Amino acid sequence: PESMVKTNYEKFDAQFVKVLDERVTVDNDQDAAALLEALAVEQSKRIGAATENLKAVLSMGEPMRMEGAIVKMAREGKLDESFLLLLEANETQARDAGATAPAELMKRLRRRAVEEKDKQIASKEIALIRKLLRADDAAEREKILEDAFTPRENLLVAGTAENAAKAMDGDVPDQEQAMP
Repeated sequence: PESMVKTNYEKFDAQFVKVLDERVTVDNDQDAAALLEALAVEQSKRIGAATENLKAVLSMGEPMRMEGAIVKMAREGKLDESFLLLLEANETQARDAGATAPAELMKRLRRRAVEEKDKQIASKEIALIRKLLRADDAAEREKILEDAFTPRENLLVAGTAENAAKAMDGDVPDQEQAMP
């Protein structure tokens, strides 16, 4: 059960846990109980790791360095749902306590972490949908959609099209001829 939970942790949702819990309660299913126990252990490990990662991020001192640490964590594959939930919980707790500056910092860090996590998604469509779902209002969603569907005309380096045309005609610029 431990290896199965560790490999498929992201697929365990509240509905599945509820089904497992019913099997344990109603049928006294020991396999379901073992899965629930393994899930609790894995969840505890992930929360502990997320807490350590958050401490490391906050120890950076200034917000830009904190965001840099989040980018580094994303590259190392350390951004997971536990970390995002911990950031959200800290943001909510700070806001409820009336500490607006720390709440805004947590919100900023959470947004950056989510953006970095979305960059790792293979499908651009899924990343766009996730970004739209997180948008606060209709105007922000409209801006995201407009940005996503606006053709990019300035992606080529200036002069590239001209150099390509010259190369097609056999008139290659001097710097390209010098290359082996």
